Amino acid sequence: MTVRTVQRLEAGNDGSLDTLARVAEAFGVPVRELFVTVAEDDYGCSVTALDERTTRQQERRGRVEEGCRALNYGVGVLFTIAVVVAVTTDVVPNVAIFLIPAYWVAGWLAAVDVPVPRRPQPAPRPRLSPLPCRD
Repeated sequence: MTVRTVQRLEAGNDGSLDTLARVAEAFGVPVRELFVTVAEDDYGCSVTALDERTTRQQERRGRVEEGCRALNYGVGVLFTIAVVVAVTTDVVPNVAIFLIPAYWVAGWLAAVDVPVPRRPQPAPRPRLSPLPCRD
């Protein structure tokens, strides 16, 4: 078994039955002990923890999106001023004025979420959890 296979298992990725059997044999436990079960009375805590993590990730993503949007606006204002000054002082031809709407349309298109078609995914298999440390 390679180090990369062990890393994949530790990360929670699926492993073949043969791989799982080898890991279980190395630890001297049955294969079923490699899987975590959540007690029925702990379902609520597990789901709540997942919901909280999802909320934190969405808030973080929202802050990044707001930062990118603010950066786009700031650069856009500076770019617009620079083009207007350059055109009025005859540094660039008057046609350069069309760069201003081009910038703003490109920024708007970059901010629009376009759904990407995805292939249907197979049903998920049970995932391994990290093995507890043994002394």
